[in-house]
Amino acid sequence: MPKGKTWPIGLPPFHEQYLLWWAYCKGTSKTALSQNVIQAKVEANRDDIEIMLQQQAKDWGVSVEETKAKILAIMKYDPSAGNIETEPSED
Repeated sequence: MPKGKTWPIGLPPFHEQYLLWWAYCKGTSKTALSQNVIQAKVEANRDDIEIMLQQQAKDWGVSVEETKAKILAIMKYDPSAGNIETEPSED
């Protein structure tokens, strides 16, 4: 699977400890488990995200595609930081 951007995240100690215990018990790393959790949450909320994008596009008076591009620019998304996948792979 192509790699995306990597960035550090901070967790309160309580949550980080449970993440470490969970990762160990699953036989994986904290990083791999965190990546899987974030990907699953994004995929689970994809329909809601699309609805929010439609509402933002309406508020801005532009298309959804223009809204997506504008948000990526606002958030300083750099596609050269990793490969881009517009749809999750089936792998």
